[in-house]
This record gives sequence, structure tokens and C-alpha cells, in this order.
Amino acid sequence: MQSEDDWDDDWDDEASDSASSMFVVTNMRIAIGASLVVLLLLCSMIFTNFGLYSGAGSLSVLIDVNEGRDTSDKNFDFNILATSPAFGMLAKEGTYKISVLPSSMNHTGGSVAVTSGKFTLNDEGRGSVTMPYSDVFTVNGNYTVKVECGSQKATDIVSLNKYAEKINAEQFLNATDVSGIYDSDPNKNKKAKLFKTIEMKNLKKL
Repeated sequence: MQSEDDWDDDWDDEASDSASSMFVVTNMRIAIGASLVVLLLLCSMIFTNFGLYSGAGSLSVLIDVNEGRDTSDKNFDFNILATSPAFGMLAKEGTYKISVLPSSMNHTGGSVAVTSGKFTLNDEGRGSVTMPYSDVFTVNGNYTVKVECGSQKATDIVSLNKYAEKINAEQFLNATDVSGIYDSDPNKNKKAKLFKTIEMKNLKKL
């Protein structure tokens, strides 16, 4: 039968072994954590230097709030800003899509695709797209620009109203120096044709 001193010695030995085991486990966890951090840093350096991964950490697109308000403006513009990803390098190229939700009372569907393309980013993550309104504008409505770079996406919306649609108006105000709508300037062309009635699609072409 063990004496009280023997029990105390056994307890001390077990406590010492338990403490040693916990110390070893704690050190192993610290070592594993440090190894993972070093591995991530090495992967980041490799991916960045050799271009194995490219994308964007964050992405935004901005359309000027005054876009479309200047009647003399012939181009549609928007700007893109991207930041580098946490691991990897900043992509130099992305894609955009433009759609419109017509404001016409006769339109009952959803958004309509207008155009799409690619944009480039400089070393600071900035880019811009400029295109003629003739390539963008189709009808009055809310135009949405959606950009993508890597796994990041961003959108912005602007309302464009480049011509008046029929809204049950009783009169049309013709603010010109001639009476009526012609297919050309009657002051310069004596054979200019006067339209008694005209559809919106033909009015757009004038």
C-alpha cells in the first residue's frame, strides 16, 4: 500500500507530465500558425512576381452626375477605380456591360442590353471609358454600367433623356425659325420635305 508521500510524488509527476504536454501542444500550435503566415507571404510574393493570380481587392465605377445634361456633349464617359488584392497583383483589364431600363410608359419588360466591352487599368488602378452617344443611347431611361475585374463587381446608374417621348401631350412646341418639321433645313434646301406626321424613330434620325 502506497504511503501519502508516494501519492504526492505520483501526483507531482502526473502534473508535471500534463504541464509538459500542454507546453508542447501550445508550441506546436504557435509553430503551425507561424508556418502558415510565412507560407501565405511566400505565396503572395510568388503570385505577385510571376503573375499567377491577378484581380482586384475592391472595385468602383463612377458616372458623372451631369452626364447627359449638356446637349453639346457627344460622348458618354465613366471612370473605374480598383485596388490591388491582398494576395496577387492588380489586373490590368476588366469588362463592362451597359443596359437601360426604358422610362417609356409603354415599356413593360425589364432592362435591355445596350453594349459591352473591355477597359484597361493603369498601375494606380484607374481607368476610363469614352464612347459616342450614338453607341449608347437608344431610349430615354435609366442606364446601368456594370464593371467586373477578377471576382469584383460594381455598378452605377444615370438617367438619360435625350429626346421627348409622347406623354399624351396636346401640343408640340417647335422652337425653330420654320413652321413644321422638315427632312432638311428649308432655308437652305427649297426641296425640303415637310412632315405632316412623324414617328419617334424617324424623329431620332433628324
